[in-house]
Amino acid sequence: MTGTPAVRNQAKKLGFLGLCVLIIAAFAALAMLNLREPWSDEAMLAFNFVGQDAPVLQPLPFYEQAAPIGYVLLVRSATAGLDALAAFEAMRVLSLGAFCLGLMALSTSFVPRRNWVAAALFFGVVFANPWFWQYAVEIKHYSFEFLATSLIVLSGRKLALSRRPGAAVLYLVICAVAPVFAFTSPLVVVATGLAILTYRLVIRRGPVAEEGFESDLRRVVLVTGLAVIVAAAFHVLINRGLVQYQLAAYQPFYSSGLVDPGGSMTENIKILTRLPEYLLQPLGQEQIRLWMVGTFADGFALYAAIALGSFAVLLLILLLSFRSAPFVGLVTVIVLVLAGVLNILGMLAFSAYRHFFFLSPLVLLLAAFAGERVVGWIARRLPSDRQRMVGLAGLVALVVVASVGAWNAVHRRSPELLPVIDEITAADLSAPVWLYPSLQPMTLMVAPADWELLGVLDNRSGEVAWTDRHLLAAAEPSEPQPKFLPLIDQVADHTGPVWLIFPIVPGLDMEAYVARVQDGERHCTLRLETNGTQLFFCQ
Repeated sequence: MTGTPAVRNQAKKLGFLGLCVLIIAAFAALAMLNLREPWSDEAMLAFNFVGQDAPVLQPLPFYEQAAPIGYVLLVRSATAGLDALAAFEAMRVLSLGAFCLGLMALSTSFVPRRNWVAAALFFGVVFANPWFWQYAVEIKHYSFEFLATSLIVLSGRKLALSRRPGAAVLYLVICAVAPVFAFTSPLVVVATGLAILTYRLVIRRGPVAEEGFESDLRRVVLVTGLAVIVAAAFHVLINRGLVQYQLAAYQPFYSSGLVDPGGSMTENIKILTRLPEYLLQPLGQEQIRLWMVGTFADGFALYAAIALGSFAVLLLILLLSFRSAPFVGLVTVIVLVLAGVLNILGMLAFSAYRHFFFLSPLVLLLAAFAGERVVGWIARRLPSDRQRMVGLAGLVALVVVASVGAWNAVHRRSPELLPVIDEITAADLSAPVWLYPSLQPMTLMVAPADWELLGVLDNRSGEVAWTDRHLLAAAEPSEPQPKFLPLIDQVADHTGPVWLIFPIVPGLDMEAYVARVQDGERHCTLRLETNGTQLFFCQ
């Protein structure tokens, strides 16, 4: 009978883990219901795999794209022999699989003590935030970076807490494999290694330290140092060239997120303070920012409020979660410092939220444990007869919010190009089709081979991004006219009917393009409008 409590405890843990697996499976099933059309950024990467073998260990041949070699090999295997639409689904399933594996790894943090509240908050945030639904199936390697960060940090925490040789071997193996699938993994490896040493030397010192816990410090230093060397060597020898190629090709975009030593101090501070906002994106930071910008007068005061608020919220999360997740908090703080240094050195641009998806596992865990602390504090101050009722109400509210997020994700519509292609094909007018540049990667993959396409830019990879090469070669200035306006001249010079396809995006002056085509003998009418796309027919 003495073993009964242990057996029961183990059974409860397995049941808890099984429930987490079911929730993750539900997320995957719902995500599969809406495998949307690729948007332009995804289509540029997918173009390199549809109907051709993408090269390994070198930049991809079209649209100045680059991806880790492990991702390239996986996608090549998954898409071999598939048509474009099937290849899109295969690439999305690969991303979804990596993301769900990351969720599974993170959920094991709640199993030992069966942190029901933290787990509920963790999954509630994932289901409620459209950011996770979008990038879980993105045709990019973001999900693999999510998985790599999760595994590196969790195995590092195990090494920090354990004296078992297996923990060291596991950590070293994960750190060696991660750079194969994730460009960002060396940053996480360095931050995790420093956190392991800090945890060993500072947090575990004193009477709470286990006997002999620090006796193997030399072995831990060796393991963490070797992990950093392996990850750094892989980056320097293989990944750095791929990353630098893409950064150079899209330099105008990335340079806007880099500190300029000779530039304005105010602008440099604005750039550096973006990182806390990026870290809080798993909690809906971008949506909050958009609401504030749309509600209040834009200016430095609003920016300062957003930046200071982000710092305050992040600091509060770190403090509240420290008791339950001190190691993850350490990694987060160190990542903040290292990322700032790398930005100043021109090696890590703060240009877009999506580029920091790899850090969302850290904030997810910290926010879940911080929320659990707040819930516990509230519960202790409620009368015992009201705790169950309030707890049930809170759970129902969380389920409702998560359900709304899942419903929106399933019914989310992305820019739709396929209905436009079907409309042109059904018309059977044999008229040429002019494409706005951002729609060209997707159209070239799915349009009938016998279409006559106008305005198509050279999509072969080069030292300058494919759209920027057009601007450099344009005979007419790009300002104040729309920057791709000269491309429409191919239509103006063409006699007979013609189709025009445009994306619906803010700031796109479609009237300027249409006016360039229309003359005394030709008139353009809107033939079809889908979500994010407009089709004009000119005759």
